[in-house]
Amino acid sequence: MQPEALAGRPGKQEDCSAPTREAKLGNVFTQTITGPDGDPVHDPASTTNTGTFQGCCEAGILLLQEALRRGLDRAQTVVCLGDGAPWIWENCRLNFPGALQILDFYHATGHVGSLAGALHDTDPTLAKTW
Repeated sequence: MQPEALAGRPGKQEDCSAPTREAKLGNVFTQTITGPDGDPVHDPASTTNTGTFQGCCEAGILLLQEALRRGLDRAQTVVCLGDGAPWIWENCRLNFPGALQILDFYHATGHVGSLAGALHDTDPTLAKTW
């Protein structure tokens, strides 16, 4: 971020300034086809994106509006994929009730790695293998 975009923004640095701003991003896509193995396949060119520097609630509203525009009311299954941040699951609960909530692979494996390290703290090789 340019310094002028951060001026006056509260942050977590020692002087209470903010070195960055958090962008909240979302996307909506459809999966109506299956591949040769029968697994769902992302429909080509079906993704639209949302993004904001506003707060969590505003990000959720933007995503809901885009999903409604894209036909949310006709969806057989709705999935919320997130990084595990509590605000994401709260937005899912509020804006997409009944949606399947999935933790993304990158963050899930990070948690499994932390668990392996805690379970096998005396044997790093076993933790890595696990």
